[in-house]
Amino acid sequence: MTNSLALRLLLTTVLALAMVFAILTLGIGYLLHQHPDLLDAHSLQEEADMLIRGLRFDPAGRPVSITIPNQAQWLYTALPDDTKYRLLDTRGRPLLSSEPGGQALSPAGKPFDPALRQFEIRIAGHALSVHTFDVGPPHNRYLLQVAGSLRLGDVLRRVFTMQAEKALTFNLSLALLIFAAVLFCVFHHMLKPLRRASQETEQITPRSLGVRLTLDSMPCELYPLIESFNDSLARLEKGFQVQQEFLAAAAHELKTPLTLLRAGIEMEDKLEDKSALLREADLMARHVQQLLQLAELSEIQNYQFAPTTLASVAEETVGYLQRRAAMAGVEIELILEQKPDSTLADASAVFVLLKNILENAILHTPQQGTVRVLIREGEIRICDQGPGIQPQHLPHLFTRFWRAPGNRYDGAGLGLAICLEIAQAHGWLLQAINNDEGAIFKLRWRA
Repeated sequence: MTNSLALRLLLTTVLALAMVFAILTLGIGYLLHQHPDLLDAHSLQEEADMLIRGLRFDPAGRPVSITIPNQAQWLYTALPDDTKYRLLDTRGRPLLSSEPGGQALSPAGKPFDPALRQFEIRIAGHALSVHTFDVGPPHNRYLLQVAGSLRLGDVLRRVFTMQAEKALTFNLSLALLIFAAVLFCVFHHMLKPLRRASQETEQITPRSLGVRLTLDSMPCELYPLIESFNDSLARLEKGFQVQQEFLAAAAHELKTPLTLLRAGIEMEDKLEDKSALLREADLMARHVQQLLQLAELSEIQNYQFAPTTLASVAEETVGYLQRRAAMAGVEIELILEQKPDSTLADASAVFVLLKNILENAILHTPQQGTVRVLIREGEIRICDQGPGIQPQHLPHLFTRFWRAPGNRYDGAGLGLAICLEIAQAHGWLLQAINNDEGAIFKLRWRA
């Protein structure tokens, strides 16, 4: 049970709530016991507000009476020695009083002082706390004195403290019980999707990698965890699929060149025609290299992303292929309309992508033709002057091992498939279109 997440959350929350209630109880007790004048001052302030609301004035603006609510009138009739009020002018002359003939209140042996706002006096052997409040605007100001017996305040405070402590203790115990019960039900219901996800996870095997955990009834805070797990399953599934396709493709593509190579060696006693054998061997080596490259670039973990200036990679690729273009009688023209900003990419993979497309463009451009590499913000275009791409072939252009019918060029149909893998791994868009001069390959990324 100590490893139970629900139990830990329940105990932690209940403990935190108990600490809050305990601190609240101690704080209230401290204020009541250590600062009893706070309760007295608050009571006298409320009493003064009640009296001010009940003040009535004549047309000349002079106070003539105070209307006291019924529930408060008994204070001045039943407890005349414990609660008093005086309404005075600024010179201390009484205008209204809780008792007939009441004079201004002031400390023993001292004259009335309108600036003295709080003091204590003794009447009939009882100590009273007196607070003075301003009434009316500055040009027509009056003073309201409210006095409350310290004896009465002490009694009220003790009663209030006892009742407050009992209420807090009862409410704390009841709240903890209700809170614990509610939390238990909530956690039990909240963790139900996790238990279901755990059961589903136990059923996943290498033969059932297509299974995905459902987000139904799952708390939204756990969405990233479940989605990450599902993404991991998808990557595993794709990795298994890539490996299976690689083995099948390697077996298929290597079978014919190896058979021809073996047959040629067996039939040629003196190996007079070595060119055909070397050509097949070179083709086989290229196929093997592309297959291995495709298998490597199909896995995102094989990429090393870093801030990269794609214009520099494009310039490097053009420089690398200049000699091959010259041998084919083709010119490569690099046009830098706008130098793009640095972006996160794998420079080596981008080099392979651009090299494959440029090699295709050189291959399909006639002699004395030009391959243009146009670079701008967020886009690289590679334009050739070849015959273009047949419209019915465009949907299959990036398919693995697909070759256009009647294609006279050697190849396994993997070059453009590798380019698409690289673009998708970076989250970029790679597409091919035709124009009046030939084919255009557009590589777009988010600037």
